[in-house]
Amino acid sequence: MDVQTFDPAQTDPAGYEKALARVAASSAAAVQGTQGARPDIDWKNAFASTLMDGTGFTSQQIPERPPLLGAFLRAGDFGFIYAPRGVGKTWMALTMAGAIARGTSLGEWEAGTAGPQRVCYVDGEVNLPDAIERAVLTDLPANVHWLHHEQVADTTGSGFNLTDPAQQRGLLEMLIEHGIAVLFLDNLSCLFRGMAENEADAWEMAQPWLLDLRRNHITVIVVAHAGRNGQMRGTSRREDAAHWILKLEDAGDSESDGAEFKSRFTKNRNARNAAASCPPLHWKMTTKANRLTIECTRHSDVDALVDLVRGGITKASDLAEELGVTKGTISKWARKAQTRGLIRIENRVYKPA
Repeated sequence: MDVQTFDPAQTDPAGYEKALARVAASSAAAVQGTQGARPDIDWKNAFASTLMDGTGFTSQQIPERPPLLGAFLRAGDFGFIYAPRGVGKTWMALTMAGAIARGTSLGEWEAGTAGPQRVCYVDGEVNLPDAIERAVLTDLPANVHWLHHEQVADTTGSGFNLTDPAQQRGLLEMLIEHGIAVLFLDNLSCLFRGMAENEADAWEMAQPWLLDLRRNHITVIVVAHAGRNGQMRGTSRREDAAHWILKLEDAGDSESDGAEFKSRFTKNRNARNAAASCPPLHWKMTTKANRLTIECTRHSDVDALVDLVRGGITKASDLAEELGVTKGTISKWARKAQTRGLIRIENRVYKPA
């Protein structure tokens, strides 16, 4: 079992300058991208000057995007963390923000080679006193910077609405000027107002700006809610551009303090052999002596399969896709689960015992 207690002494202030030097190379002129297609550009010549043949394209020496955390998170990523209300989305996001800012590991996810990063955490939901309490409990280092919805409203007289092009341009410009490398947006429904969740075309109010952030080398992690069907709420189009999607599921006693949940990836572009490098994990987060203590263990393969079967996924092909393994591996795990009396196998269909 991996047990961690965050300690402010782990913070590396030198990470400020490293992150700033890496991100500051982005030109503020790139912010123009949030304003849509520019009429002053000769697009024919622009496309022609960018056109490359196959040999030229594949021979380019492009630096690899450095890992920030584990095998799944790299610089310039766009990812989602989602779960039902009260499961632990914000705890997961805060602890990830702290680990990225320190350049340290989190549970089974190893520290990235990029080192400490400058992080901005945008809170659009939690009351200010509660947000401060959680920041203290997780011992977030100084290079996690905060934009809190109450303080933004007090300053401007207007709350967050990141579907507004003016707010989009302003936030992108500020992030570049302050050398922010990683942006957390908590959460989707509170920060992006006036956008019909279930309409695919409505996502165009947000997606171009999110892609502009990525083009400016800013990693974006969005916290979102699960719907009643257990999937991320809203149109599936928002998942298309994501590098990874992390789903959290309740695993604890609702009467107990803290959060206890399981995490698994429903999409993972960056990790090779994702089943081995990014397996389902069991997290238990508790507060002790005014600090957050984290216990992280692997959610065993057989148990993960049983959970999915109990959740209504009954075909080997669907289970293989969910867990990132072959159907043969699923069959092997299913036989073990049946021997232990956890599931039943009837005509190649898996059912809860």
